[in-house]
Amino acid sequence: MKEIVTIFQNYCGSGWYPVLFLAALLYLLVTEQKKRIRVVLVEGSLVITVLFFLPFTKTVMNLLGEGETYYRILWLLPMAVVIAYAGIRLFGKHYRIGFVILALVLAQVITKHLVQPITRMAEHLDCIEANVPYEELIPLAHTVQSDRKLREDNETIRREFTANVSHELKTPLTSISGYAELIENGMAKQEDIPTFGHRIHKEAQRMITLVSDILQLSELDGMSKQQENSPTADFVPVDLGVLVKDVATNMTVNARKAYITLQYKVQPVTVRGSHDLLTELVTNLCDNAIRYNRPGGHVELSCGTNADGCPYFCVEDNGIGIPQDSQSRVFERFYRVDKSRSKATGGTGLGLAIVKHIAVLHGARIDLESTVGTGTTIRIIFPKM
Repeated sequence: MKEIVTIFQNYCGSGWYPVLFLAALLYLLVTEQKKRIRVVLVEGSLVITVLFFLPFTKTVMNLLGEGETYYRILWLLPMAVVIAYAGIRLFGKHYRIGFVILALVLAQVITKHLVQPITRMAEHLDCIEANVPYEELIPLAHTVQSDRKLREDNETIRREFTANVSHELKTPLTSISGYAELIENGMAKQEDIPTFGHRIHKEAQRMITLVSDILQLSELDGMSKQQENSPTADFVPVDLGVLVKDVATNMTVNARKAYITLQYKVQPVTVRGSHDLLTELVTNLCDNAIRYNRPGGHVELSCGTNADGCPYFCVEDNGIGIPQDSQSRVFERFYRVDKSRSKATGGTGLGLAIVKHIAVLHGARIDLESTVGTGTTIRIIFPKM
């Protein structure tokens, strides 16, 4: 009995339709005089309906490969026919009204009972796979669940990013405000004003760098979405060897200030991409290797073609290294292995995140090897031309 009630609820639902079917059936049993029509429309529909209440019928149809969609429709059609024919008889000569009733009944029945499972699934998104009424909707359930998880992940990333940006901007603003207030109120000694001015300038520069990195990340996100429709449309051949030489020359002054030896070793190699973005990628990796090094250390930039024929760029240093548990997270936005050191060197925590975005845009893979106290090697492997 419980199985029968479950089937009735799942496939017939509640409301006026079951009541209307029973009323139409009783009406035809009383009024229909033609035996053949009684057999076909009334008794036949009744027999089919009773059969479809039996659980084994559903099992047999599934074994035959019909699926639950056909089971649902075939079970409802006899009921729709009974209701429609009763309407035709009831209205007599006004047969057009009967046909309208038939159309309305069929449309209402098929639409409602095909949409009803989707409605139930929508009401139970947390456990959508457990609420799939028939197997034809399983791919839809997987898609909905994946899309929902993606939306939740994106929302989490957005909240974390907003919180991090707020924190990163608040810190220098608080410092600037404090020093400015001391100067404005005349509380700062005359000899301290140049020092306070230097600190204000330093914090302002840090904010400018942070805002610039945030805007660049936003631009890269937009480029990623555009390239889903037209991948590499604006890319051109770029001489990676010349690019690495130029970056090494430009970064020499920064390396000397940090007492770091900067070297490069390049081979002629061409990649397809954006010259400006690739320059940013090489510059960020080189700058990162210099910042997280120690006096007397060295950084080497190199590029060429690996054994598989793929172009690559590599930056190697003998700096402080990255702990094993942090290596999978260093390319996340605002993630810092050593927060105090990063702020002391002026890092925003976005440099490697920008590198990752640029690499993804170029279809490149990032390999990282690092040992604490020994150094770090980051290799960007590009696809073949």
